[in-house]
Amino acid sequence: MASMKLKDIFAGLPVNIFMGGRTDSNYRELDPDEADAVRRAFRKAIDHMEIVAPKLAARFAPQEEAFVKWGGVAKAIFPEERPISYPAVAGTIGVDILTPALYMYGSTSAQGATGQYDYCGYDCKIGAGSYSVSQVGKTWDITLTCISNASANTTQYLAGGSSTFYRANGADQNHQFTVLAENGILEFNSQASISQMLIQTEAATQYSPMSMSPFTEFPVEKETQIYQYQTPGMIPLWHNFGTRIAVLPTRPAGTGTSVSTIPLFGMTFYEQGLYTALK
Repeated sequence: MASMKLKDIFAGLPVNIFMGGRTDSNYRELDPDEADAVRRAFRKAIDHMEIVAPKLAARFAPQEEAFVKWGGVAKAIFPEERPISYPAVAGTIGVDILTPALYMYGSTSAQGATGQYDYCGYDCKIGAGSYSVSQVGKTWDITLTCISNASANTTQYLAGGSSTFYRANGADQNHQFTVLAENGILEFNSQASISQMLIQTEAATQYSPMSMSPFTEFPVEKETQIYQYQTPGMIPLWHNFGTRIAVLPTRPAGTGTSVSTIPLFGMTFYEQGLYTALK
């Protein structure tokens, strides 16, 4: 298999890529059936999105072929070469839209020196307290500490933590590769909560934070509460290379704390052992 520049893999496609210091990857072109599997999984989400948020669907739809290319990356970087299928069957690499259970994947995680890798700041509604890497994620709810006169607002993490980085699953027979769509950080059913974002990786911490557009305060569709945040491009979450996404919330003074629903829209490629039953 060939190692290629990421910029060459995605040349000519209408997307930006956040590389985070990782500029090259092994790559294997998908055959027509595999490419069709990625497209069917992606269109499942887009078809439903067209019903509830047609403007949002129109913005995400052009990223379809980029996700097919990411499938070629996933196929090349996993330890065993396997075909990509949708729905996944034994002995294949599955592909699907990202969900809390596949993002906060829990006890099947690869082990690191200080624990598991699926760190993030999302809440866990199974029991009291915040999400733990020993649990499988259930919701996209996250508690953001707001501005007050008594204390500054508190940084929260959509991926990683203050001293940790997020990795997709790297366990044997459970390898995973996840990609967030460009501008794929959304918010539902509240007012817009994020004013600044900082994306770092294990290789590159030199980037400045990004300020969110003032128009983020307006929903993307009339008569809905769906907000969309800007990202520097599609964000790959590798199983062997960590990424951190920090956000600074903003609320009117005196509102205290608030739970926001902030789903991450993207796709994940996974060895079928990761997802053989409901989680």
